[in-house]
Amino acid sequence: MKEPDRPDGDQNMKQIHHFPAEYERATGKRSDHWLAACAITAALMIIGGGLPQLGYMAFGIVTDTDDMKQAVEASGISPQLYIFLMYASFAGIWILTLLRMACWKEDRPLFRFLRMKTGWRELLLIFTCLILGTAANTICVLGAVQTGEVTLEPGSWDAGWVFLLFVAVVIQSGAEELACRGYLFQKLRRRYRSPLVAVLINTGLFAVLHIFNGGMNLWAFLNLLAVGLLLSLLVLYFDCFWGAVLLHAGWNFTQNILFGLKNSGNEAVYSVFREKGESHSGFFHDTGFGVEGSPGAVLVLIMLILIILFIIRRKQIKAVDHWGETSGISS
Repeated sequence: MKEPDRPDGDQNMKQIHHFPAEYERATGKRSDHWLAACAITAALMIIGGGLPQLGYMAFGIVTDTDDMKQAVEASGISPQLYIFLMYASFAGIWILTLLRMACWKEDRPLFRFLRMKTGWRELLLIFTCLILGTAANTICVLGAVQTGEVTLEPGSWDAGWVFLLFVAVVIQSGAEELACRGYLFQKLRRRYRSPLVAVLINTGLFAVLHIFNGGMNLWAFLNLLAVGLLLSLLVLYFDCFWGAVLLHAGWNFTQNILFGLKNSGNEAVYSVFREKGESHSGFFHDTGFGVEGSPGAVLVLIMLILIILFIIRRKQIKAVDHWGETSGISS
């Protein structure tokens, strides 16, 4: 069936990308064009993440810094509160993205993908994702310990703060998932028939938005691509946004709050365990970026991706498509 022509403005945008017309759906909106969607998503993440930090600076608290231990001393607050505020600042991305979805009529249908399904199978999947994220990162950390790249010792344990920090990490991880695997992913799925467009573009943007993190290296970038692909598979085949959030949170919480190692280059100023003495770079650890900057972490993520692909193939799970012409979703 021939699809209707798009408005002239959209035709102009079509001239600057490489997707043939047959790859696009009639349901797609102008802001679903991959360039527009990426630009909006990047703006939501940069502005939403930056505004709370500007508010912190008014009180002498700087959370966007390469020397977090010095920043804690300068702020005059406890390490627990400091790292809580750092992670909680990502609430700005939640607020800005949800406002965008609420205020733009064409984006309101995206809200339906954020609802947490409460059936026991769905809840089990979400819990399994949390365990997978925690276990995968634990394997990397234990690998670093076994190879002598890192030595750990007991740090500080406060059940109340550990719980609050887990909540804050969920806010941080959830914000990135909301922007990339929630907002951007579904906009691309609505416009382009091939799921590869949504998977590859949201994964690429997710990695690019981290390139200015301290300690970035080639293995760290490959790690970001791998984890972006892994999380995209969860959304594409299992329709599980909250599973992606908790897998991401489990990974970040384990390396930073539980084991006291760097999270995407950010130091741990409060943790249950902490580094003892000097660490060094190796197969499972990078002194600048943490375990995420190592070939071992990339290998662990690739193995996890292959396991998920095997399950998808074995159980013949089909990609979820909510935007097909017969889907019934109002757009």
